Amino acid sequence: MSFKVRFLSFFSFTLLLSFFLSGAVKNLKGEKVVVESNVSFSDLYGLTNVIEIFPENTEFTTLGDLLKDVGLIDVGDRSGDGVYGDIRMRGSSFSEVLICIDGIPLYNYHTAHLNLTLPINLNMVKKIEVVPGPIGTLFGGNVIGGVINIITKGYEKDGGSFSLFTGSYDFFNFNSFVSKKFDESTLLTSFCSKKRGAFIFDRDYRTDDFNLFYNFKGENYTFYSKFLINRREVGENNFFAKFPSYENVKNYDALFSLESGKSRFDFAYYKSDDEFLLIRGNPQFYKNLNIGKNYLFKYTGTDLYKKFYFRYSLGFERHEIDSNRLNFHSFNNLGVALFFSYNLFQNFKLNFSGRFDYFSKFKNKFLKGTGFIYKFSKINKISLSYSEGYRVPSFVELYYDSPSNVGNSVLNPEESKGIDFSYLRNGRFNLRFSLFYRRDKNLIDWVWRGNFWHAENISKVKVYGEEVGIGKDFERITLNLSFSHIDEDFSNYGETLKYGREFLKNKLILSFKYKPFRNLFLDGGVIFNHRSYGNKFFPVRFTLDRKFKDNFHFFVKVDNLLNEGYESFKGIRSPGRSLKIGFRRNFK
Repeated sequence: MSFKVRFLSFFSFTLLLSFFLSGAVKNLKGEKVVVESNVSFSDLYGLTNVIEIFPENTEFTTLGDLLKDVGLIDVGDRSGDGVYGDIRMRGSSFSEVLICIDGIPLYNYHTAHLNLTLPINLNMVKKIEVVPGPIGTLFGGNVIGGVINIITKGYEKDGGSFSLFTGSYDFFNFNSFVSKKFDESTLLTSFCSKKRGAFIFDRDYRTDDFNLFYNFKGENYTFYSKFLINRREVGENNFFAKFPSYENVKNYDALFSLESGKSRFDFAYYKSDDEFLLIRGNPQFYKNLNIGKNYLFKYTGTDLYKKFYFRYSLGFERHEIDSNRLNFHSFNNLGVALFFSYNLFQNFKLNFSGRFDYFSKFKNKFLKGTGFIYKFSKINKISLSYSEGYRVPSFVELYYDSPSNVGNSVLNPEESKGIDFSYLRNGRFNLRFSLFYRRDKNLIDWVWRGNFWHAENISKVKVYGEEVGIGKDFERITLNLSFSHIDEDFSNYGETLKYGREFLKNKLILSFKYKPFRNLFLDGGVIFNHRSYGNKFFPVRFTLDRKFKDNFHFFVKVDNLLNEGYESFKGIRSPGRSLKIGFRRNFK
């Protein structure tokens, strides 16, 4: 069955289902646009196809572990614990997903790689939004697969916690969190130290994260400041290297935001010190020393006028790399964006967006997007949208120079155009359904040219698929089922490519939360994965949470319960069955 036939069939079915579920609800009020929060994409842009995640028991989990339970996300996990890997969405490459903290983009322009390696501690996170699609008009560059927006905690009550965990492969995790509220401000601090031995030789890791947030609320403004420090040490068997290959990285991020009325000013500074020792046969000893710096200034404004809603932004970014292999390089980016929404009827909204980006290094880009949202009832809505996106080449792709890999300083940005149809029902029975189609071109890959790999714009790809999510809350149990299917028509012109186009073709997730007794909670899941090159695997996880009084929790977590060997990255083996056990003590 062709995609066009599938699209029309599912569209017709969903339209009929929407009318059936909407009943006889009439005289609906128009959708309220929330402008008090300047960080939530679903609120700011009225997006319907947004998956919201509210982290729980963050002491023994990671961002990568949380995202494994999202059907449209493909987590390439090099460590097995979600601390060192990549995120791909809807068949994208690992460099085409943008991660933001409170709407401020964090992107690795050095390699465009390992986007799971973030300095944020989940203790400091309030909510995570997953927004699929190439919506570059709203979020800027490097958005082809989608966006993940991490919304941090703001004004919390006095309190805190600390936890200790141990487990298989010499796993150890210490985590602490403190919140102190003053008259007009809040201070949040968190420290996490985590390490694990190698489940296979030279695959150990250690990470240390320190986060400090200070938020101040004045009479007519609110000031947010965030300081994020991360140290990561990893054994580099992940990159098919020989002992004692390693990577040591130190990240320093400072994020500042000022909200006044409907306006917001953002400033961000990121610095990364990366030391990478690779021992192979080409050459035998290879060492990279890289210092990357990013600067961001951004102004965002919001206006409401009767049925019209405007959001506009002006941003400047500068990105630098200073490397013993790449030398010193930089480029600047100035972006101007406008989002416009109009309530044509009380329950029918039209959206338009446009963005212009000036680059000092690349060709300028103009992106556009449009769509509509129709609300059948308080709990049923559909949307149809067209959007565009792009990805800027990384410094490695532009300037890398070694006996085996050669960069290309005249690479063009990748480009993407996509269509998305979604149906959403939020009630006692939740249903989410999407159909999407995307065209990517100027894809960047490494092409084999006789005796080395050369970075080139060589290919284009058509991506299409569907996603379904179903959830139901019962008295003691919550069940969730999600399924995603992706097809790609990939053109590589017969070249030998280093990465090609690996993607997660089918993903089926069945997860549950069960409360058999008052203070006992069970959380489990089965995830079936089918990769584009034929590999199939289904890791099973299980978590027990025993609560004692109101301030003490005891946890047991088992990953890969069936001890199935699998690869979330081609050629990169994941750990077998592993056990974690520990406790958390809360303070008020």
